Amino acid sequence: MFAGDVCNPNPCLNGGQCEPNGFGGVVCRCPPGYLGNRCEDRDPCTPNPCLNGGQCMPNGIGGFVCRCVPPFTGQCCEDRDVCNPNPCLNGGQCVANGPGGFVCQCPVGFTGNRCEDRDPCASGPCLNGGQCINSNGGFLCECPLGFYGSRCESDVCNPNPCLNGGLCIPNGVGGFVCQCPPGFTGNRCEDSK
Repeated sequence: MFAGDVCNPNPCLNGGQCEPNGFGGVVCRCPPGYLGNRCEDRDPCTPNPCLNGGQCMPNGIGGFVCRCVPPFTGQCCEDRDVCNPNPCLNGGQCVANGPGGFVCQCPVGFTGNRCEDRDPCASGPCLNGGQCINSNGGFLCECPLGFYGSRCESDVCNPNPCLNGGLCIPNGVGGFVCQCPPGFTGNRCEDSK
């Protein structure tokens, strides 16, 4: 038997081209759409099921895996990764939240849909336990009882406005009342009885 006879009859299936391998066996060159030692399996990557420039690779069990080109994702590279490139500014982290949507998680000091605005409250501008509230690119301080001022920097009872040893008590409306010691009266304990 001659080496050329190993391909007669052709052992390759589905139109595969038989070639002797030099060791008494054969190699089958499969036509497009087929693979396997004898071209017995359909190639799941013909035609290419991967979209948007994705590369199809058979997975060995009759299926395929797509290697997608950024920014595309999905089994067949059909979805666009809304976080590639990152739409968030100033170091914000993009998190996809549904088909075509995303949310930016902003670092400390930034706010806005894309972390585009500086957060005026990030530096803690309100003093004495004041609550900072963003307001049109600026901030307002909501002061706790007994404090006032644009940054809650002033204490209504410091220095003590009550005279003659009176006790200053914040009244909740930015003011105070004086609790007078025995023998004194008046708004500031200024009158003696």
